[in-house]
Amino acid sequence: MLNNKKLRFTIVDAAVILCLIAAVYLFVAKAGDVLDYKWAWNKIVPYFFYFDRASGRLVPNVLATGFGVTVKLSLWSTLLGLMLGVVSGIAGARGSLEQRFISRVYVE
Repeated sequence: MLNNKKLRFTIVDAAVILCLIAAVYLFVAKAGDVLDYKWAWNKIVPYFFYFDRASGRLVPNVLATGFGVTVKLSLWSTLLGLMLGVVSGIAGARGSLEQRFISRVYVE
């Protein structure tokens, strides 16, 4: 049966979370000191969008287009993986010996 024990947030939990936050902050701060590099984030913006003077509007550039392609690829691969997983699960549960073998190979 399920354990009906209620989880409590204690002072130890808060101390561990604060220590982790401090460790991440110190790591990032130390890396920034060691690298001694000033990030110029304003140089990245034109790679997302640029203003097309001919049409008078913002046009997606390389990074925005690449982000859209990445999202589409992720959605299609998730859909394909879901379909293959369902077919493999059905074949593994109710299929013939060959279908169960192919299903096992796909899963493993």
